[in-house]
Amino acid sequence: MRAAIVLLLALALLAGGFALHRLWTFGAFAGAEAPETDLSALPDRIGDPARPLRVSVLGTSLSRRGDWPARLEARLAACRAAGAEVRRVARPGASIRWGAQALPRALEGPPDLLLMEFSINDASLAHGVPVARARALLDDMLARAEAAGVPVLLLSMNPAWGRERWERPGHAAHLALYGEAARAGRAGFLDVLRDWEALPGAERRPLAPDGLHPTPEGMARVLLPPLEAALAPLACD
Repeated sequence: MRAAIVLLLALALLAGGFALHRLWTFGAFAGAEAPETDLSALPDRIGDPARPLRVSVLGTSLSRRGDWPARLEARLAACRAAGAEVRRVARPGASIRWGAQALPRALEGPPDLLLMEFSINDASLAHGVPVARARALLDDMLARAEAAGVPVLLLSMNPAWGRERWERPGHAAHLALYGEAARAGRAGFLDVLRDWEALPGAERRPLAPDGLHPTPEGMARVLLPPLEAALAPLACD
C-alpha cells in the first residue's frame, strides 16, 4: 500500500513537471505583449501594374474557412485596372510546421505578396509548437520568401475566447515572434487583435460563436478594413 502511494505521488510529480515544462516552452509564462502593426518592411509598391496583382494566403482554418480572401480579391481588383488574384494555401488545425512544408506551394508563381498566419494554432497546447521551434521555422520561411523575392505580411488574425483561450496561454508569446520579424525588417505585421478585443462581448460573441473561428461577417467587419487599408497604398492604381 505504501509503495503504491509513493508510486502515485511520483507519477503525479512527473505529470506536473511535464505540464509545467510544456507551459514554459509554449510561452505561457513569457509575459509577452502582442505587438503593434508595423508595415515598414513592406515595399512602397507591389506587383507590376500591367498585370493582375497576385497574393497568396498561407495559414490555418482562419484562412481556409469563410470568404475573406475572395472579398479581399474583389476589393483589390476594384482599385487596380489589371485586377487581382488572391489564392489560399491553408489547412484547418495547421501549425507553422505544416506551413513550412506548404510554403513552396504558396510561393509558386511567385506571388507579389504572401500573407501568413499560424500563431493561433502554434500556441495550442494540444497540437502547437514550442516558441523556440516556431521562431526557427519562421526565420527559415522568411529567408525562403526573401530568396524568392516575395514580401511577407504576417497577420495576427483574432484572439481566442473561453475554453479555446485556456488552451492557448502562450498566444502572445507566439505573436511576439511576428513583432520581432517586423522590427528586424524581415516582414510586415498587421495587428487586429485590439480591434477584436475592443468589441463588447455582446457584439463579439455572434461574430465568433465558437470562441475561435469568426463568421464571414466577423472577418468582413474586423479583419478586412485594416487589411485593405494596409494594402491599398501598395497595390492600388
